[in-house]
Amino acid sequence: MSEASRGGGGDGRGAGEPAYLWSAELTLRPGRRVPPARRLDAGGRGLVSPYYDRTRIARLVRQGRHREAVGGRWEEMGRLQLELAEAHGLEPGMRVLDIGCGCFRAGVHLIPRLEPGRYYGVEMHAVLLQAGLERELRPLGLEGRLGQGRLLCTDRFEFQVFGVQFDLALAVALFRFLPFNHLRMCLEKLARVVRPGGRLLATYLACPPEAPFSDVLEHEGGMRSYPARAPYHYLAADLRFAAYRLPWRIEDLGPWGPEGERLVSFLRLLEVPRGQAAGEG
Repeated sequence: MSEASRGGGGDGRGAGEPAYLWSAELTLRPGRRVPPARRLDAGGRGLVSPYYDRTRIARLVRQGRHREAVGGRWEEMGRLQLELAEAHGLEPGMRVLDIGCGCFRAGVHLIPRLEPGRYYGVEMHAVLLQAGLERELRPLGLEGRLGQGRLLCTDRFEFQVFGVQFDLALAVALFRFLPFNHLRMCLEKLARVVRPGGRLLATYLACPPEAPFSDVLEHEGGMRSYPARAPYHYLAADLRFAAYRLPWRIEDLGPWGPEGERLVSFLRLLEVPRGQAAGEG
């Protein structure tokens, strides 16, 4: 792991330059051009999710379509995420982690509500972070409220790089792009950095108990989900299994948003629930 990922120096920054993009693999100075994305395969075929297609995402950003790259519905979904956080006790002094923050669809609403330096974002595409900084946060005068080392570019959920404990984490419209083992890895690594009593609010495309899991499902708003490719759907039991032997208490909060997803709360417990500890069950 590089020094940048450990929080030390050695990341190539000049004196006084803020480390807005901070990663085990990539650190970019504000205004520095993002290197062209490598083509992983023909049109992203064979990837676990279209969101992992760096070539496609980079092309959309070059075309000025960065908002489309994160799913569109820019104003609507951004405001809904702010309202969601506020409904669960958002306060200015909280540390909030935006997982899959993209180009700050939620960030443009959350950052003004939080004290400077209290918003943290994780995103796998550096081009989206860069576009969000230059085209969204900077015109609104919000870039300076981030603070140093508040954005992480990673596809491995390396939340520990920030070196803080979070009060609230958001993962809206994320789980539908994650295969199961990635979802499990996200929950496991997140449990290490959310304080006891803190929570994750996440949405997912649900497979109803009466529906065959192997079918293609259509959700409210017209979105379709699939069992073996993104957008993925999951059973409620799948989420419980993903959190097995982890210190989370899961609560289904019902339908949420315009795309047919369900909202789930993961409350961080002090310890793994009884009966789930290693060696039990």
